[in-house]
Amino acid sequence: MNSGAPIRILPDTWVLTHLEDAPPLGGIFVNSAVITAEEPVVIDTGASINRAGWIDQLGIVLDPADVRWIFITHDDADHIGNLSVLLQLCPQATVLTTWLAAGRMALQRGMVLPMERIRFINDGDTVDVGDRVLRAVLPPVFDNPTTRGVFDPITGFYWGADCFASPVSEFVMEADDISAVQWREGFLGMQRMLSPWHTLLDHRRYAAVIDRVQRLPITAAAGAHGPVVRNSRLPDAFRMLRELPHSGAVKPFNQAEMGSLLAATPTGALPDRRPQQSPYPTGAHVIRRPMLR
Repeated sequence: MNSGAPIRILPDTWVLTHLEDAPPLGGIFVNSAVITAEEPVVIDTGASINRAGWIDQLGIVLDPADVRWIFITHDDADHIGNLSVLLQLCPQATVLTTWLAAGRMALQRGMVLPMERIRFINDGDTVDVGDRVLRAVLPPVFDNPTTRGVFDPITGFYWGADCFASPVSEFVMEADDISAVQWREGFLGMQRMLSPWHTLLDHRRYAAVIDRVQRLPITAAAGAHGPVVRNSRLPDAFRMLRELPHSGAVKPFNQAEMGSLLAATPTGALPDRRPQQSPYPTGAHVIRRPMLR
């Protein structure tokens, strides 16, 4: 596991990084993003397993008290893991989510968001964050019905939630730095695993969904579970997404393979990874740190 560090990938755009061990795939990123707009935006909140590291990274980029918007792409645990504590640290922030996501967070996780701090934003909706207008854009593939991505027209940054996921063998934040063979195998494998309905797609209708996203003037695409995709890897990613309706179902990892994996580990057991406790008590103030430029 590598808690990583905040990495500036575009002007005003940072990725809060976390690489989690995911045998037998290697490592899977559980990342978030921050747009340091006039009204700063946090996109997704990581997993609670990395709470201390995640909050520390956010504090390196900006004072959490300055955050005005928290964009939740969907309500999976690895995207809302630090939302509750973030609401305490960001008293002026409004959560951008959907009616369905808010309801699921309340019913399934006991996370009842204060209604005065929620703004529902659906696919195609926009939000003015002071010096730019962000747009919610559904990614071509997703594993949760509440999913929306977000596009920043100022920098060309697109956050695709679980889209663009790909395992890595080491901490590599740029898809350009992964071999073509490894990139293709990992990218297609993750999309097939996360969106198993790909085998049911009408390829013509699905292609129109990809066209809608690919027509955006994207300079860099990222998501929670993979490296940043840009340059020649960006058209590669869209080409591979178009292959999904014609690719078969991914073979699930089975119990026999788990037994072989455990037998190969020195202790005969996988690492015990329990959620980290926040270093900040309820209502604590985070000391302002200089924003990196």
